[in-house]
Amino acid sequence: MSLPISPKWSIPAFLSFGRPALTNGLVLFGQMSGVSAGQPVSGLCRAIRLADGIEVWELPTASDVRGDVLVEGGIAYCSGFFLITPSNRRESFVFAIDALTGVQKWRTYVAEWLGDEIISWNDQLFFHGAKEMPWESNNDIVVVDKATGVIRRVVPIGLGAPALFSLWTNKILVARHDGVAVELWDPATWTATRVFTARAPIRTAILTKDRCYVVDQLDAVDVGKSRVTALHLPAGTEEWTKAFDFNCTTIFAEDKVVAIGMQLGASAEILRLDDVNGNVLWRYAAGNRVPVVQALMGGKLLAQVRQRPVPPGTTLTVALDLRDGRELFRHDHEFSCAWAIDAGGGVAVASHVDEVFALDVSRFWSVTVSSAVHGTPAAQRASVLAGNASGRLTSLAVETGQTRWTKDLPGAIEGGIALSGGRAFVGHAKGVTALMADSGQLVWARETPEAVTSPVQVFSGSVVFGCRDAKVRALAEADGADLWVFQTDGFVEGGVTFDGSAYFVGSAGGTLYALDRTGTLLWSFTAEDGTVDEIKSTPLVSNSIVVVGNAGGHLYALAAADGQLVWQIRLAGSLKTSSARMHASHFWIGDESGHVYRIRLIDGVVEWKVDVRGAVRNTIAWNLGELYVGTATGIVAILDIWTGKLLRSVDVGAPIFASPVITPDAVIVADEHGGVHALVPAV
Repeated sequence: MSLPISPKWSIPAFLSFGRPALTNGLVLFGQMSGVSAGQPVSGLCRAIRLADGIEVWELPTASDVRGDVLVEGGIAYCSGFFLITPSNRRESFVFAIDALTGVQKWRTYVAEWLGDEIISWNDQLFFHGAKEMPWESNNDIVVVDKATGVIRRVVPIGLGAPALFSLWTNKILVARHDGVAVELWDPATWTATRVFTARAPIRTAILTKDRCYVVDQLDAVDVGKSRVTALHLPAGTEEWTKAFDFNCTTIFAEDKVVAIGMQLGASAEILRLDDVNGNVLWRYAAGNRVPVVQALMGGKLLAQVRQRPVPPGTTLTVALDLRDGRELFRHDHEFSCAWAIDAGGGVAVASHVDEVFALDVSRFWSVTVSSAVHGTPAAQRASVLAGNASGRLTSLAVETGQTRWTKDLPGAIEGGIALSGGRAFVGHAKGVTALMADSGQLVWARETPEAVTSPVQVFSGSVVFGCRDAKVRALAEADGADLWVFQTDGFVEGGVTFDGSAYFVGSAGGTLYALDRTGTLLWSFTAEDGTVDEIKSTPLVSNSIVVVGNAGGHLYALAAADGQLVWQIRLAGSLKTSSARMHASHFWIGDESGHVYRIRLIDGVVEWKVDVRGAVRNTIAWNLGELYVGTATGIVAILDIWTGKLLRSVDVGAPIFASPVITPDAVIVADEHGGVHALVPAV
């Protein structure tokens, strides 16, 4: 199970089934009439602001707006049906509405019950409808003039409600539920051409570009219960067909992404199919009612799944990783599936029939810890610890962002926090404090002459850190007793690295030191070519090579054994606080010019360089195929690990100096305004 995601906003609705329209920062959708909480509710077309869900206008329709809303040229079009008694005939209105103001332009009566879909073509609107119920009776295409609402034509198309009603190459593609024909209707002549004949009754179908996917229902003696066929419309040929032992009643297709919703008995699944051959790429267990895949958002599929008979019925809107079907997040709300769309800017808008809500799909939550977070937080599976410039340490639940506990320490927390053996080790303006990570209970505290602004590290029972008195200290993890102290030539604000036999640490004086386990100097390195500058980063040690950069943008690779220079390059910006992240035979590093580099460890060859448009003053985080880069502009740039291509970005609204932190379920980012954010990973 993934982490829950909280809506940006949520508003009550009543029976909102049809897909909405987006225009000028507004979401336009319809709702039906009825009784809610004992009060009568009217059928409406509504407009709300995408930014905050605030109502802009609503138009009473004297009918049930169950279908889609279409916006074109500033005009919103929709239909609503109503019941004529005592004959119990269902009839409809079609509306044209000013999308910005909600002023009705025209309303047309139609003596049919119109379906959900609307097609716009030239100066006409096309609806499908039926004069009689049930839907399996004779159906028509109703043609309405866009400008006036005048009904131009009603075209009989035969028995069965359309399971597919879409525009393709200026013709209307129709597949009728429980029929076997897929037809193209030419609106110039109103003649039909059959393009495919299914071998069993059609359950559903969908169009994407030049391909149509048709799902038919097989009988009990055939090879399965449902079959999916991919049609190449220009050639009129079947590209592939696949049979399944499930009842498939929903299908989604966009470009090369194909997914189906299936049910067999008390279990349901979503399957992603290979668009080339129909093979199953992955399966996702999806409640016990037929699920619906609703939208594609970058590397995510948005779907809605249901679990019955849990009263009043649980429905989830979930995001699934396109690559493997892994659930990334979920929003749980009662009632049923309706719709979900990509609203742009990393925001999804969805309906669970009685609730319309917006999700920021880039993050689970954002909270504040009151003042700037300079040091990198520490995370374990269930919680994250963040220290702020006021000296407060806060434990937050990774799942929700809720505060678990706080502890006020005697001064600003500037460096990173270490976790070891169930304890948290925190440097601050007065020294180092050890606390129980699950409760904040004090274990021990040690004062230092000056502030501890470096990250605190724990290695083999030793708590090691630098101090602004130019010393590196090691304390016993158990009780904080002194183990050793080493004097450097400047402030020590970067972290200490340990390779199992030696410690490596830099100073503001521009020197890199190697120390043995007792804190005794093994060797030191100071550039002899005039490139000496501050080192406030944490050295990288890998394959017997130590890599460290300085404020002048110089990057050095040294032999871990003796400090001999292996190679040296200069990058475009300062590396004063930028540390390298190792991967295979290369590493990544960012600089203050706003560039990220992939560099070969053995010889310093720059394999690629990308501009993230904001100074990088921390360590890049790596999660699966993605790099998370926090910048001074407040943007988290997410890059492909192999090419450096920008995959997406998240704006947290304040400069980021702390390094992003990877947890199994989220990527944690802290900023200079005290914000802590849980981002959705690997999407």
